[in-house]
Amino acid sequence: MRFEVLGPMRVTVNADSLALGSPQQQKVLALLLASPNQVVSTDRLVDEVWGDEPPDSARHLVQDYIWRFRRLLGEVEDGLRIDRQGSGYTIAVSPNELDALQLARAVDEAEQLIGRDAATAERLLSEATGMWRGRPFGDLSDECPTLHMDAVRLEELYLLAVEMCIDAGISRGRHQHLIGELEVLTEQHPYRERFWEQLMLALYRSGRQAEALGIYRTLRETLGEGLGIEPGPTAEELERQILFHDPDLLLVPPRILLASHIAARSS
Repeated sequence: MRFEVLGPMRVTVNADSLALGSPQQQKVLALLLASPNQVVSTDRLVDEVWGDEPPDSARHLVQDYIWRFRRLLGEVEDGLRIDRQGSGYTIAVSPNELDALQLARAVDEAEQLIGRDAATAERLLSEATGMWRGRPFGDLSDECPTLHMDAVRLEELYLLAVEMCIDAGISRGRHQHLIGELEVLTEQHPYRERFWEQLMLALYRSGRQAEALGIYRTLRETLGEGLGIEPGPTAEELERQILFHDPDLLLVPPRILLASHIAARSS
């Protein structure tokens, strides 16, 4: 069984999607999946699904939705997925069953790998970001504060994973292959400076210094016109390094080559 929330919510068994009922019923499941393996109180479910004016039957409806989900999930596997815990409910899912947990785990693992095994980090992050299907929870996050906040959190986590994946690729010398993707990302996320910085570096390492400097000017105009701010110190320093052909921007800086040469001779 697989639960997917990195896009419109769906639950699949052997690639077949299950019918999850009405939007209100789906919101109950989405709220449980937003806090996997944790208790979500009935009061919170009522507040999130119906807002300030819930129907008199709201608590009964929650119980009915839970019963329907138990029956639906129980038809395809043994065991109780959704359990009553005190005044609320919890859904049991493993990290391999929920795409949001897989994404978070990939980011954590890649952070440990990216400095010493960029190839594995890039592979993990590429697989994780490939699960993204659009706005987390789809339309279910409308007028549902918890789902809206979790959707924002998951989108930020996804963009971080994309940035890390590109960093890993650039560090492996794949800068030329990433230029097209970065051009699209800067259009889609014009105020996210990291994508602009990565594009500048990729262009510079591809022998396109003038274009890299032009990207900085475009970033400066975009931030100034849209937000009334200047690029941050990282982008500013990168522009200076590109302008003066800083050797540290090379794929393998001379100081590292020298250290490797000395180590080879001493051995």
